[in-house]
Amino acid sequence: MKRIILSVLLTIVTVVLSVFCVMRLRHPLPAKAAAQTSASIEKEWWMEPPALTPDEVAAQQWLADITYRLSPEQEDEFWAVGGSQHGNFSIRYQAAFAGYAASALGMRTPAYVGLTGRVISNAVARVADRKAWGYIRSYWKDEPWFPDPCARGNVMYTGHLMMLMALHEALSGERTFNSCGVDLVWDATNRFNYTSKRLAEITARQIMEGDGGITCEPGLVFFACNNHPHVTFRLLEGMGYGDWRSESRKWEAWALAGLRATAGGGAFRLVHHEKSGLSLPRGLPGYDGWCLLWYSPWASVPENLPRLWRLARNKLDWSEFEGEPREEPESVDVSDCCNPVKVPSAATASFLAAAARACKDDEIACKLEAWLDRHFLQEAHGRLWLGTHKEWRIGASANRFIALAQANGSELRPMVRRPLPRTYFDGLMLESVLPDDTPVYQAYRNREGTLHLEIDGAGKSVNLRLRNAGSDPQFEVDGNTRWNWDAAERSLKLEACNRIKLKISRIQGK
Repeated sequence: MKRIILSVLLTIVTVVLSVFCVMRLRHPLPAKAAAQTSASIEKEWWMEPPALTPDEVAAQQWLADITYRLSPEQEDEFWAVGGSQHGNFSIRYQAAFAGYAASALGMRTPAYVGLTGRVISNAVARVADRKAWGYIRSYWKDEPWFPDPCARGNVMYTGHLMMLMALHEALSGERTFNSCGVDLVWDATNRFNYTSKRLAEITARQIMEGDGGITCEPGLVFFACNNHPHVTFRLLEGMGYGDWRSESRKWEAWALAGLRATAGGGAFRLVHHEKSGLSLPRGLPGYDGWCLLWYSPWASVPENLPRLWRLARNKLDWSEFEGEPREEPESVDVSDCCNPVKVPSAATASFLAAAARACKDDEIACKLEAWLDRHFLQEAHGRLWLGTHKEWRIGASANRFIALAQANGSELRPMVRRPLPRTYFDGLMLESVLPDDTPVYQAYRNREGTLHLEIDGAGKSVNLRLRNAGSDPQFEVDGNTRWNWDAAERSLKLEACNRIKLKISRIQGK
């Protein structure tokens, strides 16, 4: 009997040691880190971008409906998600994904920032609300910085907050989030104010103090979450706020040198434990999608992306996308973000489709998009979305929209690495449209400064409020549409119009 017990104990010890050794080993990914190249090599994406498609406009309208247009009575229908806010489908993620989708679509109408800016601003407000970050009590209540959610670690929160704030400024030209910042209110005596630049500086300091990664949950580093600060760095650099290229190189070199998955169905290891140096060797397909989608805009070597995508693609289990989708609602009271059972097929496919587009694999993207659309696509009243369970409806829809936008001409890397010149907002712009849900298919300026617009009034009157138009701009309006210019209100009224194109020029000296 003693021999049996001893044999069992030796077996257990051997297994434990073997697992420890496997988790201790670092396996490099087939990619390299280098110095960030000059942003000037990216194209001027704001010059004559492709018009939005009807599906993209419908996606935009749905995002507006579930963010800044949403009535208080409808809030729970869309935003009562994430349970205790510890899991994959918490408010911070859903709001962030909505803002990212709005950015991918809105970059194609760079001279009309109204709808895009409002969606992103609303997403910032949702992430800043204590409801989205109250989970910190269960993680850091004994830390000296509690209840400040941004002082240290928690990049699963701060990364999204700073990226949304930077995107808002990059696409709208408004400096609100770097002049006033946002207030994070815990209670009557604990209020914390952060600008996107201050968040970037706090994050940069932590990168240089450690191996390069910022923890999400206490002690745990995830590649996916760590992408968002580096996207923010590129945006802020492009707007003249600083230089964080050294921090990006440190993190990228460390991560690529050891986070290759050796088990499971993915390319990237799910999580690294900072203090012990142990990494969970398994990966997951949906996690790969998240990693690659938001690594693509800031990777130092663009050739890394197809190499890493091939690794991820080869591990896909296509049986998950056969038959009826797995759509069990998530019920989370503790952190379980590493549990693959909790990730539904729709969420996995939506991330993979967007990542496939970012990595230029249109064949795989089309297959995943077709599967999503066949099972979940819904359209009504000029809106489009994926009708999944509400826990992941916003996130899955948003990722599907990002894939759609990329398929039709939106390129995330140029948008992030070379944001709109700050002088762009001094030119002629479309500021707002009434009715607010009037589809805007085109809004850009050519090199001569002429504003090109394409809208659809659906037979109704439309008011276009302009910025920097001067007192007496020149108009070219399609067809026989009647119009009237109100210089005092800076408003062009179009009578009973359908889908029309306009050209507006500012006359020199007026």
